[in-house]
Amino acid sequence: MLPSAVCAHAIVVESVPVHDAWLETSPPRILLRFNTKIEHGLCRVRLEGPDGDIETPLDPPEAPERLQARVPPLGPGTYLVRYRTFSPD
Repeated sequence: MLPSAVCAHAIVVESVPVHDAWLETSPPRILLRFNTKIEHGLCRVRLEGPDGDIETPLDPPEAPERLQARVPPLGPGTYLVRYRTFSPD
């Protein structure tokens, strides 16, 4: 038998806002869609902003491969989306 490749990570295939987006107003939500099913109870999304971390509560799952988080109104500045996922592969 020959070894085969194994992919053990959920990969983002779509995001809203898109990667490196410049926005005039804060988005109401962050959406991340992955290439595989994820375990929603073990996932997190957070924003890092000019004044520190910002709470982004997750919405109930609409699909097994999507995470959606609510975003409070944001002031001007640069924000970074951080996420943690767990996929059952």
